[in-house]
Amino acid sequence: MILLDDAQSTADSPTSRLYEYALHYWRILPSGDHSVDLTTAQTCFTEISASLDRGEYVVGAFAYELGNLIHNLPPRPNPSCNPHPLIEAWSFSSFTKLSKQDVDRHIADHLASLESSQRYAGTIDVQESISQDNFTTDLAAIEEYIRSGDTYQINHTYRIKGKTYGAPLALYSRLRDRQPGRFGAYIEHQGSFLLPQSPELFIARDGDTLKAMPMKGTASALSASASTLFDDPKNQAENVMIVDLLRNDLSRISLPGTVSVPKLFEVAR
Repeated sequence: MILLDDAQSTADSPTSRLYEYALHYWRILPSGDHSVDLTTAQTCFTEISASLDRGEYVVGAFAYELGNLIHNLPPRPNPSCNPHPLIEAWSFSSFTKLSKQDVDRHIADHLASLESSQRYAGTIDVQESISQDNFTTDLAAIEEYIRSGDTYQINHTYRIKGKTYGAPLALYSRLRDRQPGRFGAYIEHQGSFLLPQSPELFIARDGDTLKAMPMKGTASALSASASTLFDDPKNQAENVMIVDLLRNDLSRISLPGTVSVPKLFEVAR
């Protein structure tokens, strides 16, 4: 089952989608040295394109590290001992449109069929992958890179690992209740689960037009700071950097003069 979940989906304009009974499944794993031959990935994309040409619907999950392959960069150092697939994709003959209320009922019905112990979910034994000292050292190095002009923005991230209890769908239900977003998903396949939840649109395509809506800067929607978020210099600087980054990326594949920023510093709830 694959659920693409939009918290703003309505009965008049249902934008959530439920996909069931996949026609085909693609899965590309990194090799022993955590690399993948570009030809293998291209073959996969060719098959996916053929599926779309036949009028099928495709849902894909692409790892961040796939970008290294596309841009001919070396694999990420110190990879996880259990690497995630670089490419996972499913094709379907149809899908069902759902409103938020439909999704609520769909999840509730599935949870009701589970044993009571599986209906309550959460995380335990959460551990960060780096120490505070290493984190501080990394930030100092990043500041030096910026001062030296080697870069102007680095997204410094690290993994957080932990254990979960309860059914994955119950965990997703809890997540969507606490953080409803327009771009959530529950993906269940052969004992593996993906539970993404985001308010941010990375990229959307409508014909020959691509649309990106990068977000930077957050504030509590209940606080007074929410109304003045767009006036904060730090959040403005972060927003300008990410908008400029996406603008530059889009310009690499767009006709000259066709990339525009119609809205800047727009506050979304």
